[in-house]
Amino acid sequence: MITAVDTSILVDILAADPSHLKASKFLLTKCLQEGRIIASAVAWAELRPLFESTGQMAKVMGIMMVDFDPLDEMAANLAGE
Repeated sequence: MITAVDTSILVDILAADPSHLKASKFLLTKCLQEGRIIASAVAWAELRPLFESTGQMAKVMGIMMVDFDPLDEMAANLAGE
């Protein structure tokens, strides 16, 4: 299974949000056990300000096993049907 993760789940984990960290880590781990985790271009862009560099972001996202997944127009149209 492939799961597209929402920015808020990743922010909860990256910022160690005391209110949501435990639940967000649980959900991300559960999804990883079921398959691949992807982040959309929008989620990736929203996360970028949390890092000092794109290299740092790539490293952390790699450790978290979250892959960048661009969505082209054709795929977006098919998903909406």
